[in-house]
Amino acid sequence: MITLWGRSNSTNVRKILWCLHELGLSFEHIQAGGAFAIVNTAEYLQLNPNGLVSCLQDSDFTLWESHTILRYLAEKYGKNSLFFADISQRYDAEKWMDWCISSISPMFKTIMLHAMKLPVEHRNPALLSQAIHELEVKLMVFDQYLRQRCFIAGEHFSISDIAAGSYFYTWKTLHLHHQLEQKNDFPSLDAWLERLSKRPAFQTALLSQ
Repeated sequence: MITLWGRSNSTNVRKILWCLHELGLSFEHIQAGGAFAIVNTAEYLQLNPNGLVSCLQDSDFTLWESHTILRYLAEKYGKNSLFFADISQRYDAEKWMDWCISSISPMFKTIMLHAMKLPVEHRNPALLSQAIHELEVKLMVFDQYLRQRCFIAGEHFSISDIAAGSYFYTWKTLHLHHQLEQKNDFPSLDAWLERLSKRPAFQTALLSQ
């Protein structure tokens, strides 16, 4: 039995929900973190001592860190779909998963804080503007890479699309609801995200929450 812990509006939880639906796996989803709390309880800290989401239990095996969970699910359950047997193809795509963590996540967290999470009086418009600028510089690299590609791995959808797509879906949602500034257009990224949004698992995991 697979159990996923984490609130549905967390980008790191959405990745796992999306992957589970792509693989057609049965699972239990327990809301945790944020307003649902739970993550500071002794029981949860035994699962994830960091007190964060997401966390996955597969029978008696427990994992945390969303991209590690994606890799585990793909290798164990996605041999005929999400997992690439060719090691070069696999890591050529998966480097973009780690790029999201190293290059996108720091600015992303700043934008989330100063656009919506912090009380209005504690938000810093200058920090927000700088983070958006720095993010757009990185997005130009990604947009250039996606030209002439349907997915990150070329013609084949993979967990790299799930990981990156979850970030950029949240980015687009922030723009829609908080009217954030945008100085550059990213046509290749937008077309890629549009393709992802047509996948049934995307619609179930991200749009129905």
